[in-house]
Amino acid sequence: MGYYPRRRIMGSKQYGNVQMSVTLTRNNCPSDTRPTQATYIVPAGKWKAKTQIDADALAQADLNANGQAYANTNGSCILRYTTAVQGPSHGFGYTAFEKGIMLPNGLILCIPSFPSVTSRQGYLGLYNSASNTFALGPKIGNTARPIMSAVLLPNGDVITIPYMHTHIGKYDYTTNTYTNLCALPTDTGNYFYGSVLMQDGNIMLVPYTRRNIGIYNVASNTFTVGPQVVSTNINNYSFEKGQILPNGKVLLIPCYSKVFGIYDPVTNTYSDGPAHNLPGANNYFNGGSLLLPNGKVMMVPRRDSASSNSCIGLYDYATNTYSNGAVTPFSALNYPAFLPNGKITFGINSGSLYFYDYLTDTLDQWFNFSASRYIDVVLDQNNDLVMIPNGYPSEQPFMKII
Repeated sequence: MGYYPRRRIMGSKQYGNVQMSVTLTRNNCPSDTRPTQATYIVPAGKWKAKTQIDADALAQADLNANGQAYANTNGSCILRYTTAVQGPSHGFGYTAFEKGIMLPNGLILCIPSFPSVTSRQGYLGLYNSASNTFALGPKIGNTARPIMSAVLLPNGDVITIPYMHTHIGKYDYTTNTYTNLCALPTDTGNYFYGSVLMQDGNIMLVPYTRRNIGIYNVASNTFTVGPQVVSTNINNYSFEKGQILPNGKVLLIPCYSKVFGIYDPVTNTYSDGPAHNLPGANNYFNGGSLLLPNGKVMMVPRRDSASSNSCIGLYDYATNTYSNGAVTPFSALNYPAFLPNGKITFGINSGSLYFYDYLTDTLDQWFNFSASRYIDVVLDQNNDLVMIPNGYPSEQPFMKII
């Protein structure tokens, strides 16, 4: 029942309130819907008092007491993720961006991949979802592919991890500036790929063609060479991604390696994890991972052969075991992200958007998306789904699914 302050005032002269209104967003919608707004109006003269100030105060109390309830009754809950909204172009050409990172100011920092437009190589990008606009960010370096991953720190700084670049770097969102931090030891032709923020605040660099794990100490701005990952089960291009585990260890996710790797930051040691039996000779994990609420790690495969099946990968850290999950469509999935309803969606290499239900281990198509190479997806501040363009063989604009 709404709150209505005493209305009738005894006395010779009474003042009525001015008209007031408040527009509020419905806040009781299901997680898979998008709320709309409704405007609650207190008409002029509804509340009377001996002074204008008191009358307006009664109207404001009415707004405060009844506005949200009105919005919850009269606002709508629209089914989410049914409409594609085209965003701006960016000028990076094809193979433009590898990842998107949501910043504290609401902008999405776009990590470059291998832009086909040479004048854009080495630059960061910034996508504003609220205004659906793109802006060029600061330059990192002069190499064609300077970085392939980055880590968002709790203070909002973004630490960039070198691929071809010579230095670990920092992007400051408050000043929109990039700064080189410490240099890496020279290892010509060999690279790090992914990166993981560990529980001690340091960052582990995932070895791709390098033979050793890298450790970056954020507090002291120093890099140290970690343990080797060479074993009889590992070949070149061994790992691309990593995932922090609940026990503080880091899972190294195979690229061409036939086994998982386990890094223990407490003892600074590496050990082989379980082998995987991902189907197909040319299948491997390079689409990223998520730690699930049930404690397992879900990994996204990539397959190079249309004649072979592939599947979601599932690693159980409690038992240190691997199992194959749901079968995936050919070369379709990439970086994953949780949706508000608890299901998981993915960036795409081609074709349609899919969602994965980890509780039932099922994969379903849910949005027909006739575009290619949006390999990362980011939820913006309104939980709209921003598709980060990679694009091939031509440039693709940004896209939102609302």
